[in-house]
Amino acid sequence: MNCTDVGAAFTFVERTYGRTPCHHCKGRQTVGTICQGVVIASCEDCGGGTRIGALAALWNPQAETSRGRPVLRAPQERPTTGRTVRRVL
Repeated sequence: MNCTDVGAAFTFVERTYGRTPCHHCKGRQTVGTICQGVVIASCEDCGGGTRIGALAALWNPQAETSRGRPVLRAPQERPTTGRTVRRVL
């Protein structure tokens, strides 16, 4: 991982797993953090930590970079096929 991936991983974990209910006191004053490749919701109230799972299983750096803002484009006109069908009344 390079420094950009590390920053993106910490941002993803803080945004996704912050305010997760604590396993010990059931409070929501938690902060998502990474410790030795494991995502943990660390509680500010009781000091406990709830193990969420391995970072490699929860976050994919390629999916994060490709998930940018969508590009909006005007609808394209369909090309005509050269064959015109006329209805006779």
